[in-house]
Amino acid sequence: MSRWLDDPEAAADDVVRRVLDDLQHDLQLGGSVLAAYQYGRLPRILNDRGLQVTVWNRHVRAPSKIATAEPPVGPFDAGVLRLPKSRQEQAMACHQMLGALKPDAPLVLYGGNDEGIRTAPKMLADLCG
Repeated sequence: MSRWLDDPEAAADDVVRRVLDDLQHDLQLGGSVLAAYQYGRLPRILNDRGLQVTVWNRHVRAPSKIATAEPPVGPFDAGVLRLPKSRQEQAMACHQMLGALKPDAPLVLYGGNDEGIRTAPKMLADLCG
């Protein structure tokens, strides 16, 4: 059984952590980061890198998690979004994230095949025009 099936949050966190290890300088992640749809360890991983992380979740998946319909007011220096499974919710979350970021701030999308990562580039291109 794959790790993605056994513990999808840990698997997703590990994937994005490895990508950030390779690309953090190129992505210019720094300062304040809006991390959305976070139910694993990624916010702590980003904090350990010296980033100021604000978490925004639209759904409650654990009693200790707070959910809100809108992200906190920015502007943030960067965004990290774990893709929700619904295509409509993906577009809405991307739109909301982009609205909370500084102009030209990087937005990192990640998730599994069943979360739509393969179609995410087209969705984001359509959203951004």
